Amino acid sequence: MKKFHFKQAGVFHLQKLKYLLSELTGVRYHLNEPESLNSLIMDAMNCTDERVVEEFSVFHANCWPCTQDYLSSLMSLKKIA
Repeated sequence: MKKFHFKQAGVFHLQKLKYLLSELTGVRYHLNEPESLNSLIMDAMNCTDERVVEEFSVFHANCWPCTQDYLSSLMSLKKIA
C-alpha cells in the first residue's frame, strides 16, 4: 500500500475511526506505524457498522485528492472481488 498524506481534518477523522474500530474489534491501531495504519484503513473499508461507514466517508472527504483517488480505487477493487 502506498504512503498516505492527510489533511489535518483527515487525521482527526482517522483518529475517530481508530477508536470506533478498536471499540468494535478490540484491535489496537497505531497511526504512526505504516502497517497498522494500512490495517486500520482496510478494516474501516470492510466494516459494515453504520458508524464506521459514515466516519470513513467523512474521512475520505477530508483527504487530499490524490489520497481520495487511491482510496476510491481500493474500494472499487473490493467491490469487484
